[in-house]
Amino acid sequence: MKILLRSLLLTIALLPLLCTAQRQQPVKVRIMTFNIRLVNPNDGVNNWEMRFLKVGEFLNSEKADIICLQEVTQVQLNDISNAMPNYQSVGVARDDGKQAGEYNPIFYNTERFNLLSKGTFWLSPTPDHPSRGWDAACNRIATWAILQDKDTFKSIMVTNTHLDHIGIRARLNSATYIKEHIGRMVNDLPIVIAGDFNVDENDPVYNKITSSIFRLSDVWKLTNRTKGPAYTYHGFGKVPANKAKKIDYIFTSPRIKVRKATIIDTSLGHGLYLSDHNAHLADIIF
Repeated sequence: MKILLRSLLLTIALLPLLCTAQRQQPVKVRIMTFNIRLVNPNDGVNNWEMRFLKVGEFLNSEKADIICLQEVTQVQLNDISNAMPNYQSVGVARDDGKQAGEYNPIFYNTERFNLLSKGTFWLSPTPDHPSRGWDAACNRIATWAILQDKDTFKSIMVTNTHLDHIGIRARLNSATYIKEHIGRMVNDLPIVIAGDFNVDENDPVYNKITSSIFRLSDVWKLTNRTKGPAYTYHGFGKVPANKAKKIDYIFTSPRIKVRKATIIDTSLGHGLYLSDHNAHLADIIF
C-alpha cells in the first residue's frame, strides 16, 4: 500500500513536468488547399456527378490533417462530409452567410484537433455581413479556425480564402484586409493562410502578402523538397503546361517550418480530372 501511495504521489509531482515536455514537442501537420470546382453542368464529363466519388477517395488517400477547399456548394459540402467521417468542417456560404452560394470550408481531422474558435468575414468594406467589395464580380469571403492539437495542446490559426477572379482592386484590398484582420485577432499563434488567390507570384497581391511587417511566406519557396508540377490551374487540361500558372497558395508565418511542399496533378487520364485545379499540400511543423 505504501509503495502504491508513493508511486501515486511521485506521478502527481511529475505531472506538470510531463505536461510541459508534451507542450514543447513539435506538431507535424499536413495541410492541403484545393479548389474543387463548383457544380456546373457545362463541365460535361467532368461535372461534379462524375467526379465526387473520386474526389472523396483522393481527399482520404492524401491524409491531410487540415483541408482548405474552394468553390464548394452545399451539395458538394454534403458529399465531402459524407466521404470523410473523421473530419468536421467550419464555414458558411458567401451569399447569405448560411447555405447559399460557395463555401470556403476548412475541414479538420477530429482525431487530431479540437476546434477552439471559428468565423467567416466578407472581403468588403462591410465584412460582418454578406456583401460584395470594390470591383469584385462576386461576394468573397475568408473562413478561419483556431485548432488545438490534442496531444500537445498547441494551437494554430488557419484561414481559407478565394479572391475575386475579375476585380483587380478587390483582390489587393482583400489581401490587405485579410492580413490586417488576422493580425489583430491572433496573439502569438502560428498562422496559415491558404486558398485560391487568382494571381501568380508577379502580382502585387502576392507581394502584399509576402512583404511588410506582418510577413507571410509561400511554402513552395521555403523548402527544397518540392514535388509535382509548378502550377495549379489547368482548366480541366485546357491550359498547356507551359502556360499554366500557380494561383493557389499556402502561406505561413515565421514560426512554422516547412518540411515538404507538393502539387498533385489531378488528371485521371482519358480527359477526366478531379478538378480544374491541382491540389497543393505542405507538410509543416509548429
